[in-house]
Amino acid sequence: MVFLIRLIISLFEKNKIIKMLWMPPRKILNSHLLGLTLGLIAIILLFCFNYSPLFDKLPWYTSVLYGILFIAGTFLGGAFVILLAIFLVLFIWLSQEPARHWEALFIISQWYFIAYWFGAIFAILYNDLVFLLMYVFKNDSIKIIFAFDTEKKFNIIKSPIETEELAMLDVIKPMMYYTQQIYRFNTNETDNQTNRANIHKYIVKVTTFITDTYNAEAITNNDKNNLIEILQSILIQSDDIKLLMDELDSRLSSGNQEMIVNLITALETQIEPIVEKYLVLKKNKFFNYKPATIPEHPYTIIFMANPKLLEPKIALSKKSIFSPDLINKNIYVYLYAVRNAIYSLASNEVVGRPEIWSRIRIIAVFDETLVQKPGNQAALLQPYPGDVTIDDAYVTNMITPFDDTWDKFKQIVEKEYNKDNCGFVYENAYNTDSKTSSCDTDLATYLDDTDILFVMSADLRYLRSTAMASYFDTTFPPKPHSREFYKLNFDPCTSKRFQNESSEYESEIKFPYCVDSDGNILDQNAIYEYYAELPGCVALNIFGANFKTYIHEFAHAMSCPSTGYITDEYFDDMIKEHDAPASPPQNKTIFCINRIDRIQPSDARPVIPVHKVFAKYNCVYYYSDRNHPSTNEHWIGYFPDRKSHLTHCIMDRLSRFYCFDELIHDFMYDRLIVKLNRKHRPGGTAP
Repeated sequence: MVFLIRLIISLFEKNKIIKMLWMPPRKILNSHLLGLTLGLIAIILLFCFNYSPLFDKLPWYTSVLYGILFIAGTFLGGAFVILLAIFLVLFIWLSQEPARHWEALFIISQWYFIAYWFGAIFAILYNDLVFLLMYVFKNDSIKIIFAFDTEKKFNIIKSPIETEELAMLDVIKPMMYYTQQIYRFNTNETDNQTNRANIHKYIVKVTTFITDTYNAEAITNNDKNNLIEILQSILIQSDDIKLLMDELDSRLSSGNQEMIVNLITALETQIEPIVEKYLVLKKNKFFNYKPATIPEHPYTIIFMANPKLLEPKIALSKKSIFSPDLINKNIYVYLYAVRNAIYSLASNEVVGRPEIWSRIRIIAVFDETLVQKPGNQAALLQPYPGDVTIDDAYVTNMITPFDDTWDKFKQIVEKEYNKDNCGFVYENAYNTDSKTSSCDTDLATYLDDTDILFVMSADLRYLRSTAMASYFDTTFPPKPHSREFYKLNFDPCTSKRFQNESSEYESEIKFPYCVDSDGNILDQNAIYEYYAELPGCVALNIFGANFKTYIHEFAHAMSCPSTGYITDEYFDDMIKEHDAPASPPQNKTIFCINRIDRIQPSDARPVIPVHKVFAKYNCVYYYSDRNHPSTNEHWIGYFPDRKSHLTHCIMDRLSRFYCFDELIHDFMYDRLIVKLNRKHRPGGTAP
């Protein structure tokens, strides 16, 4: 209901910018559980106080059985409520002179049903009322996660370079509004007393706002001095900020035309950036981590609303059919999915760390006009073309990217999202003759920095999301012996014995790395690459996804089969085809960071136990998870240990409490840190 109310409210908002808000933690009542609880309480009260005469002419155990029935039904939940409703309807319809025990059950069921619906409706109304009160009476506790300008086809909704978040800045900067009002009145006769009064009114608001900025804790001493310096340069020499404000107010009230022009210029070019950066942005923005040094090329994630989807081929049809994806019907549904993705990533113990999350750029792309493109020009997703079995059952509801999804996306970007083909917007509401492109820059500018592409779908048939791993740019490798190299030894104890006694241990483990000409296992020296030649692509169904799905698929997409791949831990296949591109680069070893394969047991070879030590990564030993189902003799692969036995790995099956394995955690952290500190690559397009 809260989502529905928010959706209805947003439909009536006239602002072209959609704000995704964060509500502070508040008490939420579960309508179903509250209804069941009140229903059971009502039955207990009936038995204890008023309705014992119902059982006077019935066997003594009838009341006991009824009590057990309603207690068990309460724990059964929704099915019991439905059966109870059916019983009440049938009783009223069929019964003429009911038997005594049916009549007693009918009366008890009535009270249970009434109490259940009272609790359920009360909880729904309570939740909605709390939401409406918080939404209507906004305060500082409600933050803006991101803002999306509907007049633009793409928006940078999060960036360490704050000026890139243009829609966000448009929402949270009142200074421009005041300067526009000053400009509006200034265009009329300046000696008119009414205009002077209006100018005076708005300047009072501006000066108050600047004074608040000066007193705000968010602004640093250095910025306070800068602000005073700016004001002193355009007004008078004084160390008292209040005197400066009074002087500013009096000069503008006198109608000094030259002073007004100077003020507008100063506000727009000098004062306003300080105000919005250190007060407004800190006050309203949900993610306020500020990196000490702004990265030149931030780690970039793009969320794209899938335009079209390939339909399953019919046996008698040789022609491919592409249908519009339902996600293009409503931008609010798409943006709520993007919001959920941001929650999932930002709350993760690796990606959400301040030093990483503060350096990530996120771009949202929504263009409903792409569904009109003929054929497969805008088709980015397809049903998984092969047969996949998990737990010996076929999975038929998977959606996956094409092998050339990234290439198609690049073609769309280069053709559609440039300054000459983005439409226009007015520079301000009072000067309709001045127009500018709705694209402040080309999206193609950011393609070189892109590491992950999320393609969002709302198809109700393919609810299972998949991901394709990224491949690094071989034309721009790290320098030898740099910190971008890492050292990984799988099962180091066994590999050492294997080198000394290869005949005994040769067939025990399938080591996922190279062997030299003598059969000795070589240490796996790999790199954390700077850029992705082929970014990771995620096909994500917004209806089948939960909060864990986003970070799970992100882990697949951010890893690389040739420099360390993060695979699933909930079934016993090495690498599924839908997890990696079909044609990996030549001469590259594909190995998984979080899986070791054993040789299959046979009559001549017993089951190989899971070894205690899983791997040595950068001189640190990581143990195996010997509480995982992979210890079963029917499993071939096994995985690194979890941080706690109370949690499950994000790459494993769904659990209420989950986090990454320790090895995955450290590997992802190191890989992201290297990417976040990358420099401009030769041949790339610098923003």
